[in-house]
Amino acid sequence: DMYRAFAYPYEKLVVEALVPTGKPYSVHICGDTSAIVGDMGRLGAQILELDWKVDMGAARQAVPDSTVLMGNINPSDPMCIGTPDQVRSCVQDVIHKTRGGGLILSSGCALGANTKPENMTALVESAKLYGTREQLEDLEPGAVLGKKISPYGVQALVRRELVPAGWNVSTVNTEELFIFLVKERG
Repeated sequence: DMYRAFAYPYEKLVVEALVPTGKPYSVHICGDTSAIVGDMGRLGAQILELDWKVDMGAARQAVPDSTVLMGNINPSDPMCIGTPDQVRSCVQDVIHKTRGGGLILSSGCALGANTKPENMTALVESAKLYGTREQLEDLEPGAVLGKKISPYGVQALVRRELVPAGWNVSTVNTEELFIFLVKERG
């Protein structure tokens, strides 16, 4: 209730003031924001940076599909004191819970200076491994997936590098660099 009374109205004003600039805007509140994540999603910010205490599956259901979730691997354990295998497991969990859609995989708050380099490597490698083709293959046949791509991605798309086996390109919007993929049936 405190967030809704004292913070939300002012954050909403900030977001509304920034929308005309066309610049992405993110909101981050440290701690477990599970009780207010739906309100945060209604702010209109393009990105919600969620602390590691928030269940990403519940967050994905509570906010609009147009809102990108950012997070939320625990910055202490596994990132600082855990192992690469633990990092990989946490990455798989976040991707599974969000179905990989509208997700920027990152730590769920600031990383300490003593974060193990091998755990950072595991985070990046896991994102590449589990957040691309693997994730798409788990979706049901006939599913449609929107995917934002970079300008370089357009060329890769032409060469079918971005299109996993078993998927067809439904629509390509090269102006906004967005593709829609449809999973083949059977």
